[in-house]
Parts: sequence; C-alpha cells; structure tokens
Amino acid sequence: MKRFALLLLWLGCAVGMLCAQIPLYEISVPPVFVTQSYYDYVMGGYSDLPVAEFAPDQGSGRVMVYHAKRGSYSSPRKVYFSYIDAAGQMQTVVDPWQDVDTQMGFASLAWDQSSGKALYAWHEDHDADNKLEVVFMHEHDPVSFPGTYGDRVPVFDPPSLPAGHENDEFIWPSIKTGPSPNPGMRRVYILGRNSQAAGDLVSENVLVAYADFNAAMLDALQPLNWSYTTIPLLDAWHAEADTFVRRMYGSFAVGDDGRIYYAGYHSAYDPNTYEASDEPDLDVFVCDNYGAGTWQHYSHSSRIPSYNPWNSWLMRHAFYQGEPPNQTAVPDDEIYYIISNSGHFNLLIDANGVLHFPGLWVLRIGEESYLNPDLYTVKEVVFDPDTQQFAIREVFPVAGTSSDDLWWMPWDADGNLNADSWPLNQEQPDMRFHFPFCHWDTEETAGTVMMMFAFNYIRLTGGGPDGSMACLWQDSYKARMYNLFLADSLQYAAYEDDPEIFLALSADQGAHWSEPVVLSGVENPELAGMTPMWVYPSDALLPLTTSDPTGDWKRLWLMFYDDYNWGSQLPPEHGLEWGNINYMALDLQFPTVSTPQEEIPQVSSPTLNAYPNPFSAACVLNVALPAKSQAELTVYNLRGQALRHLHNGVLPAGEAHFSWDGKDERGREVPSGIYLLRLDAGSTNATRRVARIK
Repeated sequence: MKRFALLLLWLGCAVGMLCAQIPLYEISVPPVFVTQSYYDYVMGGYSDLPVAEFAPDQGSGRVMVYHAKRGSYSSPRKVYFSYIDAAGQMQTVVDPWQDVDTQMGFASLAWDQSSGKALYAWHEDHDADNKLEVVFMHEHDPVSFPGTYGDRVPVFDPPSLPAGHENDEFIWPSIKTGPSPNPGMRRVYILGRNSQAAGDLVSENVLVAYADFNAAMLDALQPLNWSYTTIPLLDAWHAEADTFVRRMYGSFAVGDDGRIYYAGYHSAYDPNTYEASDEPDLDVFVCDNYGAGTWQHYSHSSRIPSYNPWNSWLMRHAFYQGEPPNQTAVPDDEIYYIISNSGHFNLLIDANGVLHFPGLWVLRIGEESYLNPDLYTVKEVVFDPDTQQFAIREVFPVAGTSSDDLWWMPWDADGNLNADSWPLNQEQPDMRFHFPFCHWDTEETAGTVMMMFAFNYIRLTGGGPDGSMACLWQDSYKARMYNLFLADSLQYAAYEDDPEIFLALSADQGAHWSEPVVLSGVENPELAGMTPMWVYPSDALLPLTTSDPTGDWKRLWLMFYDDYNWGSQLPPEHGLEWGNINYMALDLQFPTVSTPQEEIPQVSSPTLNAYPNPFSAACVLNVALPAKSQAELTVYNLRGQALRHLHNGVLPAGEAHFSWDGKDERGREVPSGIYLLRLDAGSTNATRRVARIK
C-alpha cells in the first residue's frame, strides 16, 4: 500500500479558524517544590483529580495525593499527602510510612465537604499473597490538623471477593462520596478495575464497593459495612475476551441524586483477525438507588464523518490508496474521526447533573490510517442522564462553535467542506497538525504505538453553578517535529525536551470552548528549565474578586511532575531518572457569556434544522418559512448530486416537519458520510449539513 504523503506543514497562524480568543492568564503562584521522586509515571493516578479544594467556610486550602519513590530508585513506591493552606503555603506533616515497607500506588482522593473528612483509596501489597489489595483510609481533619489518619483497611482483598470474582484482582481504584438513603449518613464508593485476564487478552471489568458513614463513625474508627456491585455487561465482556475483545476505558462519578456512573469508551475487535467491530463505542453505565439498583447501559458511536477534499484545478482528490496505476480515491465513508488512545481521563458531573468526559479523536483515512499519528483533536462527550441523549463537542481545534454541526478538519479549519489552502504544486492541501500527548516518541513496540496508549491524559474540572469549566491536556507536536524531522524543524529547537500545557476554558458548561492557553518552559519564565509532565488540575475553579469588566477571573491550582529526563520507565524508555513533584496556581480570565433575549423574533428568512445529527436510521427535518411559498427540500452529497427530493410544493408560513430515512430516490441506503440538505423557498434558501453514521 502507498503511504499517505501527509505534508507536515504547521501553519503558525490559524488559517481561517473561527475560534474564540486566547484567555488572559497569570501564573499567580510559581512552581513550589513538594518532593523528589524516583518514579515518573502518572503520580496522580489514571482517572481522577488528585487535588481537592476545601470550601471557604472550612478554611480554604487544598489537599493533594500522589505516589512517589523517595530516596532512591530501589525505594518502595508509596502514597503521600501534601496540604496547601489558603495562602498557598505547604504545611509540614510527618511521613506516615516511615516504618512501613510496602509497595503502594495509584491513589484516589474524595474530599467530603459534608463530613469534613478526606477519604483515600489505593492499591498495595497488603498481605502475603501474590495479589494486590485496595485499601481504604480516612483523614480526621485535614483542614485544621493535617496528617492524622485512620487505619488502612482492605476493601478488595482477593480471594475474599464476591462470588465469581475470587480469582480476580481489582486495582487502580477511584473513590467518591455522595448522599445516602439513610438519615444522618453519607455514602462512600470505591471502584476497582480488574487486572486479571479471563484468558490471554485483557478486558477490565469493575467491582464497586459502597458503605455508609458519618463523621462520628470515622472518628471512633468504627469499621464500615461494605456492600458490592458489578456491571453485568462488563463481566460478560471480560468472560468472552478470548473469542471477541471489548476493552472498556472508563471513569467513575457519583451524583447527588442516588445515581452512580461509569462512563467512557471501548475498543472492539476479533483477536484472531484484529478486525475492528463497527459498533457504538461510547458507553455510559448508570446504577440508581445509591449503588443498590440495576445497572443500565447507554451507548453511542464516537464516529464523526469527514470527506476526501477535491481540487477542481488539479482534478484530483487529496487521499488515494493502492499502487499506481490502480490507485483509487479513498471513499468519504472511510474517512472519519473516532475516539482513540484516550484511556486516562476523568468523568465530571456539572451543576445540572449532566455528564462530561474528554477524549482524543483521531482522523482515520482509509486502510493506512494508523500511519498518521498527528491527526488527533480534543473533544468531549456530553450525556444527559434524564434524556439519555449523547453529544460530542469540539474542545480544540474548533470550527464555528464547540456545539454546532461544523467539524474542524486538518485542511478545513472553518468546517465549510472546502480545503482552506491547496497550492497547485502539491498533491494535498496544506494541513495543520497536533500531537496531544505528553511525550513525542511514537516508537513502535510489539506492533503497537505503545507511547500513545501510555502517555495520553486529559482532564476536566469545574462545572459548578456558574458554568465555568476547564479542560487540560499536553501537546508535544513541536518536540516531535524537532526530534523526528530535525532538518525541517529547526525553529522548534527550544522545544526538544519541552511538552506544552494546553488549557481551554468554557463559561457555559462546555457549549463554547476558548482557544487554549499554552504554557511551557520556553514561553513562561516561571517554568524555565522544567519539563512538566502529568499536570493535574484541582477539582474546583476558585472565584477571584477583580474590577475587570471583561470577564470573570478564577484561580486554578495544578500539581505536576518536573521530569529530569523526559520519558518514563514505560516504552519508549528514555532512561529512568528522578524528578520533582510541584504545585502552582494560574489566574484565568473566563469569557463572559451573553444572555439571549427572552423574546424570540419572528422568522425573517427560511430556516432548516435536523435532529438527531449525526443520525443512524432516520432524522427529522424542521422547516420554518416567514411566508407562504413554493418550497423544495432536497438531499445532496458532497459532489453536489441530488440524492433525494423530500418535498416539492407549497408550504404555509410557520413550521413544517419532514423526515429522511437515509435512502436515495431509488430506495437504496446511502453510506455513512456527510450530506447537505437544501431548502429553496421562493428567491431564498437555507442549507444544513447532516452526518449519517451506520
């Protein structure tokens, strides 16, 4: 097969991009050293926020949890805690593990505002058997007297697990708290992920433990009474992994209404042929009745259709496959975005009870799509538990707005279905690339790009009543260009060992995302000489009082690892060296969201909308005319060919509704892709594009 000759041309300015301005920001608290560590991989865990903010009425400040190897490479990895007061000063506490020689790691933190307790869970080698245990521990008063802990209590202790799971090992825990159905109680939940394969292939099912507590019980060191629940569908996926693999990548959250959630996406393929299954891959599992109810499953496809651009001057498409003279243009339905390499993210519930989780979408182009690691973008999945409706929103880059039906493409920044720049001496249009991973080296290991699997992470925070949210990830595109394509990328020499930190902001629960703030040791003197990795935001955006009328200012605290030798002990290895765990704070200006007028103006021109979009079987078309008129409603493909005439006749003023079943004029199913709907009414018209995903 001919490899796609994608032109690695970085357009320094965003050609034709219609995105919001970059927010103003200030590093209000420069990096502060916390501890040295000889373990340099995800010190704050895979799927949670390891920094929790205390409420102002509780004294403000924050607690951080992380794992580290202190002293030397041979030291055991342990879980540690740090406390930052309201003034940003770190409090001195006694090391709780001075006399403990136990391997620990991957801690999770729940700060329970109602009880004033910090609750922790992590996995460790707690006993003499050959499997790890998940332990639970609480802290009595981290605000006033940090460093006073309860006992470590095993919650997942194989083989003492629920029936059918005696041989499993549930680790990598997430801990959350929420209301309890019992008066005077709170409920704590711990979710663990199964590290044991049913056969040779991994499909992590989960086990959830839950128990009621109150402050008096914890202060008295009273044992909690744990109950357990599993997700039956994930158990089934785990059991059948030898014949068909479905591997779930999920995060955990608990609502204020008694519902608990496990949400994310799964990969699905035949282990014998490695052929992927074309099935809905976004998953939300919901359990009501405070964990004691029945698990419900909702799914949706992450696929976003794209297209193969056409140059009428060169009389060619951008992408072809096959060898000359038998090359053929890649069909539109073989070009699409899909979620991929997004295993490390958190799940956020906003003030309206809506779920959000971020991810990375890669643009696949025909059979050789795996050869294009620079075709990644950042998006988020939104799920409303009350309506069971999914939405996918652009975070970065954005065409139009984050929540409209325009999609950014590397060659089409405004989403108008035309290449922005295509020089006549090039076989393909100019394209813009990103690499939203915290390392650059796509060294192939065992036939897979292990680096992208291990070095992805992306986090959301905020979501409170004021609508402010932040999305954080890292991008190593400049370092990647310099290290892999030195001769053509000398302008990126300063970024050889410097990943960038990207931070996009939203003032309206993710309906609109800003252009990201970008931080690095190259651009920010406060980070000079540092290689920031694994940057974790705290769990809240703190309001600041300012006289600035152009937007709200909020403070965001960050924990990160300054990697002395950029890399990790995981492939691709770049030497296992030490680094330092630090914290810092950013002050960020959030854009002001204009409030729409309550009075809805009368229709002055025809409008056309489609729902759902994307659709699978059929979509409903809503038409509105300002006056009675002869009207024609037609479906076109991207070549301008009419596929289906849905209406041709007189329509009255006001609204009318039609449906399209995804078939052409001859009754044939049209393939997955993007289609144009056009409404002609008198001398005016309206268009809407709609995406079909089968």
